[in-house]
Order: sequence, then structure tokens, then C-alpha cells
Amino acid sequence: MPEGKAPPIGRFRNFTKVFEWRDVPDPSGPEVYPNYVPVGQCWSALKEKADMALLGAALSESPLPSRSGSHTVRTRFRQDLTVRHMLEIEGKRYRIVSTQNDDARRYTMCEVEELGAADVIATDPRPDQGLPPP
Repeated sequence: MPEGKAPPIGRFRNFTKVFEWRDVPDPSGPEVYPNYVPVGQCWSALKEKADMALLGAALSESPLPSRSGSHTVRTRFRQDLTVRHMLEIEGKRYRIVSTQNDDARRYTMCEVEELGAADVIATDPRPDQGLPPP
């Protein structure tokens, strides 16, 4: 779709919850723990990148981690989305790798990396499995 043109009606059909990474201090010591706090919601369009479907089983020989996401998310223009944000769409969580606003300030395109199911990330599996605490 050309930049600046309005998408067809109904294109943004994914209800999206927006979370921001905030460091929470540990009261018993000098450590901090990462925590995702809900900061908003919006409508978006989620699309899997075609090349990632082919590269899923391929191994990269690069020693540096890839900063390319597995999906793209397009939403109305938002200046507040950064790499410190995570999106929850249809029960799955996605970490933002990069954001790009179009020149007309109408839309924001985010490259995201899939983190997995929201209920798996939100709960600690150790108590259910009978494992000792870390």
C-alpha cells in the first residue's frame, strides 16, 4: 500500500494492548526487576513477514543478534511507541524491535518479535511443576 493512503475500512481489526517496560526496585536490595505495565490500547493490523516463514529453520552464522522482527504491526500514528514497549494481540505478545512513522503522520509501522502466548509469559510455571524457587 502506498504511503499516506488510507487503508480499506476494517483493515485495523486487531485489538492491541500496549505495555511499557519499567524497572521495579527490589525493596530488599539494590537490584531492579523488569516489569511490563499496561499503558494503553489501540487497533492495529498484524502481518507476518514473508521472508521469516522461510528462514524459520535456517541458522544464522552471524555472531551478532538479528534486530529484524518476525511480524509487522501497522496502527494509527503514535509517537509514544518505542522499543521499550510490548504489544499483546490475540493472546500473543510481541516485543517492538523498531518503529517508523510515515511522512504524513498518519500511520506507525512497527517491526515486532514474537514472544509467545500471553498467559505463558504472565504466569510463573515453577509452582505448578513442583520445582524449587530460584
